[in-house]
Amino acid sequence: GGWADGLTDAELVLLGLVAERPRHGYELEAVIAERGVREWTALGFSSIYYVLNKLESRGLVSSERPGGQEKGRRTYTLTSVGFAACVEGTRATLERVPPMRAPVLVGMANSPMLPPGQIAESLRRRRDGVAGRIESMRAARARQEPLEPLVGAIFDHGIAMLQAELSWIENTLSTLRESTMQTYDIKKEREDLYAPHPGHFEIVEVPPLEFLMVDGHGDPNTSTAYREAIEALYAAAYAVRAVTKIRLGRVH
Repeated sequence: GGWADGLTDAELVLLGLVAERPRHGYELEAVIAERGVREWTALGFSSIYYVLNKLESRGLVSSERPGGQEKGRRTYTLTSVGFAACVEGTRATLERVPPMRAPVLVGMANSPMLPPGQIAESLRRRRDGVAGRIESMRAARARQEPLEPLVGAIFDHGIAMLQAELSWIENTLSTLRESTMQTYDIKKEREDLYAPHPGHFEIVEVPPLEFLMVDGHGDPNTSTAYREAIEALYAAAYAVRAVTKIRLGRVH
């Protein structure tokens, strides 16, 4: 328990900025914009004073106008109680592993309601948005070079999370493509050739078919050439299978 209980991310960010030195609202906004804080924390300009007022009402910051005037920008200073709350809140956020509550998971849970193809289309749009966010964070990081190691780590964490998201989207799209692909099994398609009825003889007409083959001779159990031929056939067959999967959209 303590003053750090219930602090939001926005409140903790402002406490940390005021802990660096006393600041007024417009200076806080400038620092937030300059450091790219909004890339990883929801803190709008209009909410800065609202949050500061909440912190002041809790005794975590104090404010005064220059020279005790009635008008002018209020400068906010961290109190001793606010310092303790900031330290405790910072320690807690470094240790806490929050639950996974990404809205995209709600979308995935409800995705069977969408028409065919819409899931993949929406995920492709999300992929483009995530890629754009990564570039934005990299640009924000580059603008502040050289960075202190801990400041760089803030951007690196955000970029790493987005890259993981991008990888998840690509894997999900690949899974969706495979699940909708046609599967061609010649043994099922041509059961008359590959699955004759036991005890029943009949004449079948075999149409022209193309096969991968290697000419050779020798004992399959001891011949090195035989083993090498089989390895070559498998390599070629899997390459052809991969090409048909990409170009024809079906698995053989």
